Amino acid sequence: MKQRLVITAARLLAATARILPRSDAPGCLIVPPAGPGSLGDEAMVEGVAGALAAGGHTPVRLVAREGKEPWPSVEHVDEQLAVPRGGVRRLLWFIRQAHRHERVFVVGADCVDGHYSPQNSVQLLLMADLAARAGSVSTLLGSSYKDNAHPSTAWMLRTMSHRVRLCARDPVSGERMKAASGRTPRVVADAAFLLQPGTITDDLRPTIDWIDRQHSAGRVVLGVNFNRQVLTPDREDDRARLLESYASTLARLAREDDSIALLMIPHDYRSETSDLTQGLELLDALRDEIDDERVECVPGRQSPGRLKAVADRVDAVLTGRMHFAIASLGRGAPVACVSYQGKFEGLMSHFGLEGVIISPDEAIDPDKLFRLVRSLLDRRVALALTIRQALPRVRAMSLENLPENARPAVQGGPSPQLEAEPAR
Repeated sequence: MKQRLVITAARLLAATARILPRSDAPGCLIVPPAGPGSLGDEAMVEGVAGALAAGGHTPVRLVAREGKEPWPSVEHVDEQLAVPRGGVRRLLWFIRQAHRHERVFVVGADCVDGHYSPQNSVQLLLMADLAARAGSVSTLLGSSYKDNAHPSTAWMLRTMSHRVRLCARDPVSGERMKAASGRTPRVVADAAFLLQPGTITDDLRPTIDWIDRQHSAGRVVLGVNFNRQVLTPDREDDRARLLESYASTLARLAREDDSIALLMIPHDYRSETSDLTQGLELLDALRDEIDDERVECVPGRQSPGRLKAVADRVDAVLTGRMHFAIASLGRGAPVACVSYQGKFEGLMSHFGLEGVIISPDEAIDPDKLFRLVRSLLDRRVALALTIRQALPRVRAMSLENLPENARPAVQGGPSPQLEAEPAR
């Protein structure tokens, strides 16, 4: 009850702010779903910021949390604004900022259905709501929504301003949002499809050279991402079994087919058991089984744009991170995915892809995981063709995250090399 009273008061204040005069050069404000660390979140932020900058809609500012680690330098973001601590102070600050900016974009991602934190989900939905009431063009960027979403998020959707551009990032989430809110959201593709490949830096150059050597030797390069978070923390033993299944499957692939090379590609650097830590563990295990020259790991912390440039050069990808699947699909690379929270199914429906998803429980079985990856490699030419045919439509759907008058005229496609050589 107290929370709803605070929300009602904030809505009244935002509506009052709407009648006040505004700046002549208000710019755009992006609200991320959490603090820095997730490359998936960073890909969505950078993709949207880049698209806005390409259309001349600057400056682009990013909301950051006061007293917390700042976001890394995000291309096309001109300024980070520190939101103050404290519930009421934070709401008042945000209403002022929303009124100051012509457009506000809230990155909903998988954080608006209460799965991780009902409180954080309500705050994200409230910020989209307050921005609209304060006079901004407010967008909740393409988001997922579970069928058993927290009731507080459904209430927020039902009561938020109808001026909010409500976007779902897949048709299933769209139907769930409609059932919860009584509104028909715009079905879009994930905002990360807007991300452009980054520049290859000096620390990444040896990896690119390694890929080139594998292709020169006639090998197929399989990009591998291991995400232990596909299983919940209470299943630590199963997480260890999943890593063993990956190692067993990849070693078997390489032993049975000497035309396969394996590249570990981390896509999250949070915690001591990050993708990078697990990728290096896999690398050590594989080097005990096969020729060192046929296995490698992308070094250090990379940006999502640079990893998208790596995805441009591999022939197929096995991943447990949805946003690395998006990076790969966005460059035309076929993918197989270890799914969780039902996030991958909607993504694959955009491309009409079937038989490329496995559950974490199935992936623990190395025989089942082997069959998935072997099928991916055997079908990679046909899958790449299907992906390339769907990409223009999916990119257009991703641009629909932005209001029509904020969209750039052109977004980049797959590299010329990929278009000429869809798969090896």
